[in-house]
Amino acid sequence: MKFASPELQKARGAWMAMRFMLGAILGFVFGLYFVGTLHETAATFAKVWALSFIVGYAAPKIWTAKADALVQSVKVASEGGSNQ
Repeated sequence: MKFASPELQKARGAWMAMRFMLGAILGFVFGLYFVGTLHETAATFAKVWALSFIVGYAAPKIWTAKADALVQSVKVASEGGSNQ
């Protein structure tokens, strides 16, 4: 089994750390919107925190997918408009 080079391992580690930090920050901000509206128990807070962390971690991937879809739709629209 061949492992990645030390430079690539370091870059992957930095990428994962940045994704983790971004997910935690976005998840915490997302969670702050819901904590006050629910019953203030530790279990509720933990559930909201877990949901928020997952949503925050997935957000950059969702944004990228939406941006790619938008670019593709604009490209298709511009190609369709030039044929008319």
